[in-house]
Amino acid sequence: MSFENVKDHGAVGDGVADDASAINNAIGAASTSDARVVLFPAGTYLIKSSINVNVFGLKIIGAGHSSNYSGILLGRTRILKDGNFDGIRVTVGSVEIEGIHVDGKSGNGGDGISIEETRCVLTDVTISNQGNDGLRIGKNSNNNNLWRLYNVLCLNNSKHGIFIHDDGAGLPNANTGVVVGLDLRDNTVDGLRLDNCIDNQFFGLHAAGNGGYGIKITGNSEGHNFFFPYLENNTLGNGIMENGSRDNLVFGVRRAADDDWTDNGDDNFILGRNRSHNLMFHGKGNISFKDLHITHEVVSGLWKLHQDSSTRSLQLDLVGTNGNGDVEIVTSGTGTTNLNIKDGGLKIGDGSLIKKYLIATKAYNIPSLSHEQVNHTTVTVNGVAVGDLALATISSITTQNILINAHVESANTVRVIFRNVSGSTINPGSGTIRVGVLKH
Repeated sequence: MSFENVKDHGAVGDGVADDASAINNAIGAASTSDARVVLFPAGTYLIKSSINVNVFGLKIIGAGHSSNYSGILLGRTRILKDGNFDGIRVTVGSVEIEGIHVDGKSGNGGDGISIEETRCVLTDVTISNQGNDGLRIGKNSNNNNLWRLYNVLCLNNSKHGIFIHDDGAGLPNANTGVVVGLDLRDNTVDGLRLDNCIDNQFFGLHAAGNGGYGIKITGNSEGHNFFFPYLENNTLGNGIMENGSRDNLVFGVRRAADDDWTDNGDDNFILGRNRSHNLMFHGKGNISFKDLHITHEVVSGLWKLHQDSSTRSLQLDLVGTNGNGDVEIVTSGTGTTNLNIKDGGLKIGDGSLIKKYLIATKAYNIPSLSHEQVNHTTVTVNGVAVGDLALATISSITTQNILINAHVESANTVRVIFRNVSGSTINPGSGTIRVGVLKH
């Protein structure tokens, strides 16, 4: 393969001499090469102005990047920025950058790498200590779509680790990017901020120790998918979807807190497990399942939840077993659980529909009753009507020798009748009448 070695064009790589002009000369020379490759041998290349990548299809290859941003084990090919400018500006499409570390001296400004055209690829790249964003995608209104990042680290930058935002008006053009392996640590603001961009895919993203959020999706950012992100110890929160964000998916969250993501948007969907092995599910929009199967590995059978195709009824069916199963509503805490059917009613077997069950109470004293003598009173139960089924009991009284009947006498009124069947006179005394009415 033919290539342009930056040292053949005057770059020194000692961290002292300004190598920007020599590097740009090497890029210019590569424009006439079929291979269009610029090689950076190991070294520290000080730059006091931008490296301008303006050759379509250019490939920049270094000797290796780094997982550190200070101390030892910095990248074998290290581009050290000294000044207020973007370190590498990519202004043409189909550029590949591989195996370099873009670092910044104290007090520098601008972004580390600025991607300003389509189909650009970064592989094994570290960007650290920049005065603004580590990596910026979409700085102008050009087509910045279809970018690719593979094993990219953005560390200790003064603003965001990565900021993806199309500066142009109308439909954004910083879209349909793919990330495989991203490490965002100790950036002053957000690890990753998505703003005015759509439909980007992230696989294996780690964001920790950032001063803002690990991931921030702003209100005009849509359709992003995150698979197995790992977020921890970010100051404002690990992940947030702001008001107006929509159609974003997070799958495989692995932090301990159930509310690790804040979702203030619309039609976003979060699904995963946390460290306590609890299933985390959150979705504000419509989520469709044709069939939902629930099973357990230690017992036979499964519960099948589905909608009947002809009646539209929601059915919960126990299949694949001859054993019995109950549907239980329980709580493991100190609170209570309730089944509330607001409209329609409850039908048991093929019986009548029960629309409501109404309850009322009344303190009452049953007087002395001779054998077969009857006493009665009324109890107000709001909402009942003639024809509803009424039942009654009375507490604090021994009732084995008393027959209790109840019926709806008129609107909102239940008649309760007590009859002595003991064979002798009794004096039941005081208690609390409890009336229940089933409305069909």
